[in-house]
Amino acid sequence: MQGFYVCGASASIAIAGSVRAKKEHPPVAISLVVIYAIVMILLLSFICRLLQLPAGDSCGHLLLEKIHQK
Repeated sequence: MQGFYVCGASASIAIAGSVRAKKEHPPVAISLVVIYAIVMILLLSFICRLLQLPAGDSCGHLLLEKIHQK
């Protein structure tokens, strides 16, 4: 997993407009992006503790690299 290179919510809005998606589809896609990010933050934080990674650089870089939406 290399992380996101485009904000998933922004991409959902842009694609929805270009393909003329139904009005109810973009909010569902945006919600899924946000839920995924929240779950990954919690899950990777737990994994960092499980692997006993230092709270500073190692775990912070892992979280930013895998979750941060650029």
